Amino acid sequence: MNEGTLFATFVIVFRECVEAGLILGIILTMLSRLKQQYYYRHVIAGSVAGVGASVFAGVTLPGESSTSNAHSPHYR
Repeated sequence: MNEGTLFATFVIVFRECVEAGLILGIILTMLSRLKQQYYYRHVIAGSVAGVGASVFAGVTLPGESSTSNAHSPHYR
């Protein structure tokens, strides 16, 4: 992977993290204004589960794609 690809990937991941943070902030603010703080733990648990699933997929899937591409005639 060259430096340009790494930087582009970093920018995309950073932007998505900022967007996810904004959405979480909006949800938690609305729960607070509706006096429904009980649901905070559900929102946080769902967020942690989503991050965990993303990390699992990120660790698992690159190995799968590299083994399937090894037999492709376009892979060199």
